[in-house]
Amino acid sequence: MQVANTQFDRTKIYKVFISYCWTSAEHENWVYDLAEKLLHSGIDVKLDKWDLKQGQDKYAFMESMVNDEEINKVLVICDKGYKEKADKREGGVGTETQIITAELYSKVEETKFIPIIAECGERFDSYMPTFIKTRIGIDLSNDDTYEDEFEKLIRAITERPKHRKPKLGNLPSYLFEDEISTFKTKNIVATFKNNIFKNPKQAQSIVNDFMQDFMAIFSSFVISRDEYTEPYDEVIYNKIHDMKNLRDDYISLLEEWLKNDEIFDIDKIIKLFEDMYAYTEFKGEGSFYRTQMDHFKFFIWELFLYTVAILLGRECYAYVNILLNTKYFLNLRFHGEHQCDFLEFRFANVQSLEDRNRRLNMNLLSYTADLLCKRAVINGQNYVQRLTEVDLLLYYYSIITNKSYCWFPATYIYAEAPSGGELKINILKRLISKRHFEKVKALFNVDTPKELIDLFNTFNNEKYANIGYDRAFDSVPVLSYHILPDSIATSI
Repeated sequence: MQVANTQFDRTKIYKVFISYCWTSAEHENWVYDLAEKLLHSGIDVKLDKWDLKQGQDKYAFMESMVNDEEINKVLVICDKGYKEKADKREGGVGTETQIITAELYSKVEETKFIPIIAECGERFDSYMPTFIKTRIGIDLSNDDTYEDEFEKLIRAITERPKHRKPKLGNLPSYLFEDEISTFKTKNIVATFKNNIFKNPKQAQSIVNDFMQDFMAIFSSFVISRDEYTEPYDEVIYNKIHDMKNLRDDYISLLEEWLKNDEIFDIDKIIKLFEDMYAYTEFKGEGSFYRTQMDHFKFFIWELFLYTVAILLGRECYAYVNILLNTKYFLNLRFHGEHQCDFLEFRFANVQSLEDRNRRLNMNLLSYTADLLCKRAVINGQNYVQRLTEVDLLLYYYSIITNKSYCWFPATYIYAEAPSGGELKINILKRLISKRHFEKVKALFNVDTPKELIDLFNTFNNEKYANIGYDRAFDSVPVLSYHILPDSIATSI
């Protein structure tokens, strides 16, 4: 099929010739009605009833219509009578058949001749004559679908198909970039989706493969001393960009994995963060810069926020409680083995990104927070609000559970209130409901509303009233802004 130029000429006159058999008066009227409908639709029709005059040679007329270059399409009206005469080469139809057949055989790609099904037998092509049976036709034999098929006919005549081939674009830029491929993890996610319910045992094995390949790809982002050249922040920024596909594959796997609680294993997530953390210390030989591992720090920080956000989105509060209260066993090159809690994944600063902030005169309160939010669109979903809420929640959680220090919510300045609403964390403000409390209590490791009220009352609103960026207009909201402790579980 030819594809029409996007510059469609509305002034062009399209002409068609109708080839049909005088099978019956009823059929002749059907053809006549079709011709009139085409005319009313802006298509010029050549029809024997109004174009063949007394004294003209009818065979010469037929031949001229078939061969005339001004005729854009020849509509072959297929019914039982036409098929019989065409196959036997009888009468005017037989003559037209010989002329058309010669054209078809000499031009295999010819699209000038369109079979129109006026009568349908046992099959769609029952009454299509042999010479045109291999051509794609338009079925006007059914009153229920007549208008839709007539539209197809108009589009075929004017070469304006409903489904047009898009313009050829450029090859993806990543094909020409010297970056590390994440095809392995992406393919594993696709395989996992197909097996998560069909074959749970196989799905568990697929998760193991994913974690192994994930770490193999993750470790390949180590920056060598020779590669770490000025401006250093540019090297880090580019590595963070290159790791985005790996992040997205992890998020896709986690979203799918949580659909089947029977095979989900939170310990695999814990182990993954332990393994990643080892790369926040230099892996090479010789001297190094302390900012040389900043891309790993950013990635771990970012991935932890997404992990908590996705678990909370699935209402997996007990799993989040485990993540926030487990002891992570870290095996570091320079600091040896030691235990830590989740606060270790919130790095005090990603120095190279803040160096970039100054070098480019961006004057951002936090380049790290800005980048976290700018990268927060994944598979069409915008995670900014979820990330900022999780960031704040981890801040409150670290204080009320008496951690060694607090998780500073770097992204709080990017939190946006819903239209006409208040900037309150959904999971906290809903604690006014007893039903919501029963769902969420596992997160805070409490059994009764009073226990949670007592826990929230440990948050010193005055002490933390002015926590925030020095140059920021707003401070981090205090816990009571989202929920007054005494109002917990006071409604249905």
